[in-house]
Amino acid sequence: MAIKTHHILLVMLALTLFSCTKSPEEKARTLFEESIKPRMGNPDLYEYMQMTDLDSAYSSLSIDRNYLALKDSLKKNKTTIFDAFSKNYKAKKKKEKALEQEIKDYEDSFVPQYIGWHSIIEFRAENLFGGRQIYKADVYFNDELTKCLDWFVEAE
Repeated sequence: MAIKTHHILLVMLALTLFSCTKSPEEKARTLFEESIKPRMGNPDLYEYMQMTDLDSAYSSLSIDRNYLALKDSLKKNKTTIFDAFSKNYKAKKKKEKALEQEIKDYEDSFVPQYIGWHSIIEFRAENLFGGRQIYKADVYFNDELTKCLDWFVEAE
């Protein structure tokens, strides 16, 4: 009889210990909150709503910061009809062509690689005008779930 009591106590102790460990989703949520709150105007008004299950994440051009910077640079350096009348039209056109080629080379050499985990986290926060708004964040984590690699936030 005493042995059964010990077994029950051992099982209860094991359940208590395992219930204290965070799930992968809880770890991811905490990492995201630690990453985004310092960049918010009023972090106290952050309110978690929901998140998708963690899924394997692979690099892609749509989340590659170097690629996105090249695309932004091309947008800023696009020639317009008004540039045709300026002195530096040829130099600007040459820079535009060089950026286009650099982007094409980057796209051709890009190979997706496993980077860790991905989830979409929905939350409510204060917008620039002081109102509350719902946002969706496309969030990427390392394989060990110890670091938030990057996130892209869009307003609903």
